Amino acid sequence: MKTQNPLLLILFACWLNACLEPTPAAMPYAAEREASLAVYGVHPNSAKCGTDVILYGENFEMLPSANFVTFDPWGLEPHTGRIAKVTHAPHSGMVRVTIPKDLPAGNYAISVTARGQSQRCTIPFTIKADG
Repeated sequence: MKTQNPLLLILFACWLNACLEPTPAAMPYAAEREASLAVYGVHPNSAKCGTDVILYGENFEMLPSANFVTFDPWGLEPHTGRIAKVTHAPHSGMVRVTIPKDLPAGNYAISVTARGQSQRCTIPFTIKADG
């Protein structure tokens, strides 16, 4: 009876394992990273009411109405401010919103809810006074 070389069996097992595609269950942290909503910044970082601004981040909804955005007075809880209209969402890394009218001049935090998650931009946005 021939004996099998254990080294060949190990190499075959490694080769077979390398051919298998990983599943999300095998990579729980990667799945969480991909699904996390993030808001990195806004351009411009100050503007008057009624102006369109662009939010940059990750995992926004591509359907504009599926993104909920508010301009919250700096220091208050998320989504306690005025609701902004999302006008354009060309991809999951960018949305364009219109600053709500009649906000007093000052610093605001921009909060976003999309895909069942909420996040806010950590950089204050400045509403400029009209005039």
